[in-house]
Amino acid sequence: MAIQKNLEYYKRLFHETKVIDETYPVGGSIVWLPYGVKIRENIEKFVCNLLEARNYRKYIFPNLVNFKALEKINKDIKNFERKVFWLNNKKYCLKPTGEPVIYQMFARWIKHEGDLPLKVFQIGNLFRPRKGSESLYYANESNFFTELHCADKNYEACQESFREGIEISKLVLDFLKIPYIMVIRPPWGNNPVSEKTIAFDAVLPVQRLSLIHISEPTRPLYISYAVFCLK
Repeated sequence: MAIQKNLEYYKRLFHETKVIDETYPVGGSIVWLPYGVKIRENIEKFVCNLLEARNYRKYIFPNLVNFKALEKINKDIKNFERKVFWLNNKKYCLKPTGEPVIYQMFARWIKHEGDLPLKVFQIGNLFRPRKGSESLYYANESNFFTELHCADKNYEACQESFREGIEISKLVLDFLKIPYIMVIRPPWGNNPVSEKTIAFDAVLPVQRLSLIHISEPTRPLYISYAVFCLK
């Protein structure tokens, strides 16, 4: 009863303050109103300044992923291909996560050690169907994702980038005044692709907020990445 009461208050607060409008006739999609847009812009400005001061550079990547790129993730995470929005008879899908897009370009951009470290980030939406997506608060299409990816020269540099990602996350959460618990996650999937996953969890009126940082020494290049997900 208390959770439901908080949920209704949470929804009413968003509407009465004219942050969003959820009446758009596609389940899980919302319209950001001018006041809400300003809030997002202020958050994005803070995050961009924070990352650029640490030599990360902002990129805009496509929203379409080809089947071949997604196959690589499906080998690591069983049945991942069932959790995406397919287009054109499974020739393409909407971007469910940043890796299949970003790492294709890493393979083209990184030719020798002098190209490292390569520190990139993107801000935008990811698209992944989920149960309960009729509610905007559970629809990934409406989420505000910031992804950081860093390819490093060696394992030690990767671990340093990983620690930097943790510090960046703390600064972002402190800026947003969100209390959090930092926890170590167990390995994901049947064939984990990360050595260590640290999540910043916060209990909100609707669901848990999770900001995940993953160090990936199992890939051909030493890569660390962080995902900020503001739901």
